[in-house]
Amino acid sequence: VDEDVASGDPFKDNSNTRNINRMTRTLTLFEVLLSTLEDPNSTGQMAMSNAYEASLASIHPWILKKSLMAAFKIAPTREAFFQQLAPSDEVALACMRRFITANRPIVQSVTDTFEKFNLKW
Repeated sequence: VDEDVASGDPFKDNSNTRNINRMTRTLTLFEVLLSTLEDPNSTGQMAMSNAYEASLASIHPWILKKSLMAAFKIAPTREAFFQQLAPSDEVALACMRRFITANRPIVQSVTDTFEKFNLKW
């Protein structure tokens, strides 16, 4: 990130800064998705919508946002997601919580770095 900022164009194609930004948005998407699915009253559509709004919606054009919101209406149920993730709900929840716990310091570190350089998130 230091070198990208020094170059004057930290978000140019294939820069480390741009790639880290994209990776972190994706990690945030998964964290919010899994956090939402921890709630037994959540739905696949709710989880996908929440995750998208928290991570990628701010960088997508209107037409893509609307298309994705329509696609989320056919998202798998919470139960179907859990069946694909692990042999039982308990194992699925444990895996999800491990990811969430491991992910938070990574996202925070990137956030801190971006704030240090006053980079738009």
